[in-house]
Amino acid sequence: MNPSHVFEPQPGFREPITNVVQEASYHFFGPLTSNLANSAANFIVKHCIGDRASVLESLSTFITLTSTDEQASTHSCWLCIRLTHPTDEYVFPRWHRDGCMFDCSCVEKLPHSKYATTLLGPSTRILQPSADVDGVVRSIVGPEGNEGNFRMELAEALKTIAPVPLETGQVARFSWGQADSPLHSEPDSISSDRVFVSVMFGSEEEIRDMASFRNETYDAEKVYE
Repeated sequence: MNPSHVFEPQPGFREPITNVVQEASYHFFGPLTSNLANSAANFIVKHCIGDRASVLESLSTFITLTSTDEQASTHSCWLCIRLTHPTDEYVFPRWHRDGCMFDCSCVEKLPHSKYATTLLGPSTRILQPSADVDGVVRSIVGPEGNEGNFRMELAEALKTIAPVPLETGQVARFSWGQADSPLHSEPDSISSDRVFVSVMFGSEEEIRDMASFRNETYDAEKVYE
């Protein structure tokens, strides 16, 4: 499996949300169920102005596409939604690789992925893994360093490398915890509200472990009415 992949845009996609009324975050750690998209849609429309039916359709499509693509277990998942107002925090990219999220319990070790999309506002910045990117990171961060400690140096050194083209509503897949996992960053959203959605799949044991590490609860059901 390639360390990163961008899926084809959804035909006729239109942003289902007009704006974010209140900043908020949604974190669901639990079994993948048919009600998950409905719960997430309720959360979004509670804090945003938008068309609920279109939000639900976008979320359902996202969850179906990603759970079908994932090669490892899809028994459980971590679904994350972040609703944010314009900010200048990411004018300069925060290039980083996602580290190990949990210990893989697959009998045959399989690559695990994170999937992301944006329903409003600019998309995540992702750099295609390459020798040029790796060379820059090694020269600045070193073999065991943390990209977060060299934010401005990486932003300057990588500014001539174009991110992967990614439209609003388009889904990206990228690996985590691997040497070739792609560098990525939040976008510059200084002039736009943003609705970011990501999901990771795993076995019940894997997602329970990740929830515990993050001081979250593994829920059988999470409902927003």
